[in-house]
Amino acid sequence: FSSVDGLIGTLQVQHINFLGRGQRVNLMWQFGARRNSFDLGWTEPWFLGKPITFGVDIFNTRRIMQLGTDNNAYQTRDRGASMTMGPRFSDIYSLLFTYSYADQTRDTVDPNLDSADRELILGTTDPTVGEFKTIAANLTEQLVRDGRDNSFDPQRGMRTSLSLTEGGMAPHSVQFIKPVVDNSIHIPTFWKFVLSLHAQWAMVTPYGNSNLTDIINELFRVGGSDTVRGYELGHVGVLNGGQVMNVYNVEYKFPIAPDEHGKTLLQGVFFYDVGGSWTSVGNMSY
Repeated sequence: FSSVDGLIGTLQVQHINFLGRGQRVNLMWQFGARRNSFDLGWTEPWFLGKPITFGVDIFNTRRIMQLGTDNNAYQTRDRGASMTMGPRFSDIYSLLFTYSYADQTRDTVDPNLDSADRELILGTTDPTVGEFKTIAANLTEQLVRDGRDNSFDPQRGMRTSLSLTEGGMAPHSVQFIKPVVDNSIHIPTFWKFVLSLHAQWAMVTPYGNSNLTDIINELFRVGGSDTVRGYELGHVGVLNGGQVMNVYNVEYKFPIAPDEHGKTLLQGVFFYDVGGSWTSVGNMSY
């Protein structure tokens, strides 16, 4: 169950040693009232016999999207493919380059939306226009330093991720720049209590012939379980999505139910969240 997509079902088949060569093949279908997606992926972890990850994914995703307080503002569909490649320098440092190309369509717009919201989604207030199409051709570079002891339930260590996405990597595609910095640190205290600190800073800016309508799906909507808990998605900051986002999370975790090996099955968390989204850096305020 996702606070964004509601109840989701998943069917997945994965082979982690395809043809006996250590290659991973993954077929996944997610379905629900607000989301339907299909993904077929192949990954070679030792490309050319070196510690280089190389992967290809084909996807088809359709989602009902929220805008402001309207949970069913419009539908979006992405159909395309992506290619990922990057070296693993060690167990801690990795570098990934991902190129993705997708045909994007927006339609099924809520007829009760006001003209400003309709223009943001479709790029026009003309009531006879019910569909918006564009091309997303993006290149993302990501440098990761991951020194955590466990990626699923870390007890100690730090993870830092620096990424930059450039849109406009094909003719007639959406042009934008999107840097994201993400950092988390986990500090063990007494018994099995762990103090976790997390911060994320991000912004997105269109350029060239692109505008906010083109990058509407790239805007930041703060609120919900992944950002500032206790608020609905998009209700902290700019309702329709901001171009700048900061989120800070403080958590104090403790185990409630461990399994026979001492791993946590259920845990409790005291948390404090701060964050928001803004139209620009100059408008930032906490």
